[in-house]
Amino acid sequence: MSMRSTHSTVTFSHAFFLPGYTDELPPGDYELIVHEELLQGLSFEAYRRTGTYLAVHGSGPMAG
Repeated sequence: MSMRSTHSTVTFSHAFFLPGYTDELPPGDYELIVHEELLQGLSFEAYRRTGTYLAVHGSGPMAG
């Protein structure tokens, strides 16, 4: 099965929270990664999203 990934940058102008993440995240630029797989057996090319990830970079000794 063929996979593709798309990387883009999203900008948040205000601080925000994510479910399951305890700290408030500051405004700024974040990397957004989307993984998709090619659907087989169709007469046209179509992809199904299999994952969407927002890269949150830490600070201090636990960064990364």
